[in-house]
Amino acid sequence: MRVLRHLFLVSSMTVILTGCFNNWTAEDRKKFEAECLLTETFNNVVFLFRGFDNNEFDSITVKEYKDSVLLDSFKVFVRPAQSPTDKEIKERRVTIDRPMNVKYRYHFIVPGQRPYELVDMKMVMWAQYTMTSEGWGCEMADYTIDGEKFEDRPNPTFLKRDAVHVN
Repeated sequence: MRVLRHLFLVSSMTVILTGCFNNWTAEDRKKFEAECLLTETFNNVVFLFRGFDNNEFDSITVKEYKDSVLLDSFKVFVRPAQSPTDKEIKERRVTIDRPMNVKYRYHFIVPGQRPYELVDMKMVMWAQYTMTSEGWGCEMADYTIDGEKFEDRPNPTFLKRDAVHVN
C-alpha cells in the first residue's frame, strides 16, 4: 500500500510540474507546426534494421537521389545489437549524422538484400516531454519504404527480407 501511495504522489507531481512549465500558446503551436511542415531537411534520425545478426555486416551504403540524378553515396556504420531485447529481435541501429532532404529518394544498400527505398518523407510536429517542461519538436515521421506508407512513426525500420538474390 505504501508503494502505491508513493507512486501516486510521484505521478501527481509529474503531471503538476509538466503542466506548470507548458508555455506554448495555441498560436505558438500553430506557427511552429506550419514551420515544421515546410522544413525540407533533417538529420540525426535513427534508422533501425530488424532481423539482422551482428555478424552479417558492419556498414551499409546509402545513395541519395534527386529525381533520377544520383547526388551522393556514403557509407554508415551500423551498431551491433547490444541489449538483450535488441539481440532477441536482432535490431541494429544507425544514426545518420548529415542533412537529408524530404524531397529526395534514398536507397539503403544492405549486404545480401535488395536495396530498400525511402521516399515521400514529411516532417511532423511532436509533443516533447522532459522532467521539467513540455513543448514541441519537429521530426521526420511520415515516409514510404518500398511502397509501404508509414505515418507518425519515427525511426524508419528496414526489415530483413527472406532469401534474396542480389546481382
